Amino acid sequence: MHIHRALTFSEASFVAPASRETIGASVELRGGMDTAALQAAFSALLVEYPVLAARVVDIAGRPHFVAGDPSVAGSAGFMHRTEPWAGYAQVPPPFVGSAQLAALALTSDGTRHRCTLWASHSATDGSGLMAITVRLFEFFTVLATGRDPEVAVATDFPVAPDQLMAERGYLPAAVGYDERLGETSWSGAVASAPGDPTAPDADDVLRIRLGEATTRAVGDRAHALGVSVNSLVSGMIAEAELAESGGGALALLTPVDFRGRLDPPIPLRSVTALVGFSFVSTAEAGPAPTAAEIARVVGDRIRADMRDGTILRAAVSPMPDPATRRFGPPVLISNVGEFPLLATPPGLEMHDFQSQIVRSAEGMRRYAAGWHGVGAAPVPLGSSYLLSTFDGRLSIEMRVLPETLDAATRARILRRIESAATELCTELTTTGVAGGSRGAA
Repeated sequence: MHIHRALTFSEASFVAPASRETIGASVELRGGMDTAALQAAFSALLVEYPVLAARVVDIAGRPHFVAGDPSVAGSAGFMHRTEPWAGYAQVPPPFVGSAQLAALALTSDGTRHRCTLWASHSATDGSGLMAITVRLFEFFTVLATGRDPEVAVATDFPVAPDQLMAERGYLPAAVGYDERLGETSWSGAVASAPGDPTAPDADDVLRIRLGEATTRAVGDRAHALGVSVNSLVSGMIAEAELAESGGGALALLTPVDFRGRLDPPIPLRSVTALVGFSFVSTAEAGPAPTAAEIARVVGDRIRADMRDGTILRAAVSPMPDPATRRFGPPVLISNVGEFPLLATPPGLEMHDFQSQIVRSAEGMRRYAAGWHGVGAAPVPLGSSYLLSTFDGRLSIEMRVLPETLDAATRARILRRIESAATELCTELTTTGVAGGSRGAA
């Protein structure tokens, strides 16, 4: 295999100290834990996905993936602690993104366990990490039951995203963010007084997890409106954000995993982080739009942007510089869809799934300190929401860039979203109206 490969600009941004980003898939398990089998499964995973065992090394002034030893990385990257745990916030190991690109953290409190697979965003994206997590637990279950797993040994690093897209005929090009999103705004701001510089970067997430009945009600309402669940929840989020900001218009940014929609499809493991974007201003839905009205324009835009190639061009083209763009910080709403019930050994059950995203607080401080324009530095990105469904329950997670929006404001926004979903459940119970849920497109 190649012993090294240069990182592309986008890949390199995820490992630079000023913009480091680490993602994770976290599952709650209950029952007996075979720690040795789990560690062996992690090492086997690194054989199939050698980029996760790689190091990032500077060669001639440019960062490169450099091949690592899966057995060494599997040992160094596996951490097991026995202590009580609660909540959703976590801190990734500091070596992820430099010494190696993945780690597996297990925290056990008696028979209750939290298992988190961490990866540098330079090595994979959200959809890729979900598939990798499924594979990890397949290995774990086989090893814990005394069998040998069938490991597909990989011989090279994934292809660089821009190279793969160029081979398909998609090159960087102008994408009309300014024209479509002009005159939008967001309620957060870059902090004028930075926080504690010694605090570790953590996933400062707020989360609501809807009950099964409420999740069904959201799906039924989406079906009645003729929109997807993703579009309806995007509308509910936007309506709640607009209520906090006092009106105006909001820019919405929807990541789209298009790999399976191309012909031929792009296999997940063949590329690192590859995602396109659809984007829309809530102003397209009117001056004071409802969640349903916003849902329709979001869905219409996703379909139109896929048809005309906007999503594919956005996958390989940079977004406008915050210093010169003509729109406010976009609110990002990403839907990973339904997370499956993982394979587990007898006596161990999965009870919850949750994502992790950790962004560099140091990077935000450097960004603010280097701003020399008028007023405060513009916020690069507004709120980020991740939607997922596990065991029939919809989860909505909210994050912001470090020190851009206080926890009390974020909690108010989430309460509005939860209230809107609960009202749908109440309406369903009162009227007895039923219907099937729609897909996530």
